[in-house]
Amino acid sequence: MKRIAIVSILSAVFIQLSGAGATAEGDYKKICRVSDNLKMLDDSADANSCRAIAIESQAQEYQIGCGDSENPGTIIVTAPFHITDKAARVTSSKLAAYTQNTATPEQIAKCAKVWGTR
Repeated sequence: MKRIAIVSILSAVFIQLSGAGATAEGDYKKICRVSDNLKMLDDSADANSCRAIAIESQAQEYQIGCGDSENPGTIIVTAPFHITDKAARVTSSKLAAYTQNTATPEQIAKCAKVWGTR
């Protein structure tokens, strides 16, 4: 049952991502994952924006990354950050290190660039 709920939530987010405007890196948009919930962030958002969502949700961890509206199944995120972590950043190396990401190196680089890093 939990799996169905997760798939439903992800499907809704993918639909939102596919209708969103383009960013500087094609259709990659910043996202925040808190527990099993994904939230699309504004282009100007930073890691603290996601941290604030986690705190509001009373969660202890959050992940930051990207969704690709051209390929709705592509979600790229960092390993979880604890809400007390002051050094939360999206970098290619942090995205590549998270073993649950199945993105290509090119996709990872595009995501990092959306966040303003490499």
